[in-house]
Amino acid sequence: KLNGIPEWFSEDGFGSVGQSLCARNDIYKELGQPNFKTMDEFYEALKTIRDSYATYKGVKMWPLAIHWMDTAMLGDVANIYGANIYRFIYYNENTKKVELFLRAPELVKAVQFLNICYNEKLLDPECFTFDGTQMTEAYSTGKYAFIFTWFWSLWTPEAILTAEDPEQYYVAIGIPQGTPGKQQYFGYIHTGGDLGVSITKNCKNLEAAIRFIDFCLSDEGQILDFYGVEGETMEFRDGVPYLLEGVYEAKLADWSGYAKKTGVRLWDRMKNQKWNWERQVEAPQRAANRAMSAKYAFDATFLKALQVDSTTPEGILYAEIETNIIPQLTEIIVDSKPTEIESKIQELLKYYESKGLSALEDAWTEHYNRIINAIE
Repeated sequence: KLNGIPEWFSEDGFGSVGQSLCARNDIYKELGQPNFKTMDEFYEALKTIRDSYATYKGVKMWPLAIHWMDTAMLGDVANIYGANIYRFIYYNENTKKVELFLRAPELVKAVQFLNICYNEKLLDPECFTFDGTQMTEAYSTGKYAFIFTWFWSLWTPEAILTAEDPEQYYVAIGIPQGTPGKQQYFGYIHTGGDLGVSITKNCKNLEAAIRFIDFCLSDEGQILDFYGVEGETMEFRDGVPYLLEGVYEAKLADWSGYAKKTGVRLWDRMKNQKWNWERQVEAPQRAANRAMSAKYAFDATFLKALQVDSTTPEGILYAEIETNIIPQLTEIIVDSKPTEIESKIQELLKYYESKGLSALEDAWTEHYNRIINAIE
């Protein structure tokens, strides 16, 4: 028997969403801190950056970057146009089925937007090839005016940028409306967390493993890992744990080193967001960025929970989709005219239909309905 244990679960969704449209604060101020109501307005601002900010404080600027190493980011951009896509899937209210995002008309609009930005030299083409380290290094140069990313992916770069100039940091801003009459979204909240720790079938002492996990999931275990040792890094006030003064700042200054020194979020597994000290002490700008991210999030808890048996034909097809679909769509973005986008996406959809996509969508839908029925 294989036992799976959730982590970073959150009854109210806190901490689960971080996808944002982030603007470099000093440049955004020079633009007048515009409230982009539509994607057309945002596009015009990108052109202004391209034409007016070839360099900024000695740095060659790009109007836009996208955190492409996160394979779910394309779906997030499609959500601007009114979709509710989680990674590669969404629930179609018309067909009452969970479908691959290639069927969503909003995905076509997202690919068209990125294609135009790429062709017009508004979007840094290196974003499509960066790994995580390279992306962080690029963010740290401050060369992007706007970024589609997770706001916390900018924390390390911001430490470098603000050391040069306190005004050089990123702020999460409102998501423009992509489609008239449709609510725009970007990221998604979820309450179930992730499957991060497992007890394998060859575990020699299942009872001991479960005792350890029970402790980690207990209030005592959660508080110990989040807050550290009482009197050293934390204290209780009326039974509620708090970090001692200066601990939050020290943790941010050297995240890994401070964890090894004090134990504060050293293990960082099987976490319950109920005890996350970011609820109490998060810096004002980070809290504002988190709130802005949550403002444009939909609830993807049920979509995130969907599983397909990897040994079945449907599971094998999904493994192919996970591996290939973003590279395939990237090729469309960088090697197409805007008028060719829709037909190329339809060709890609037909390819996956020929591989048995309908059966995979049926499997997703069946699991989705089981979850809904169990709750009701």
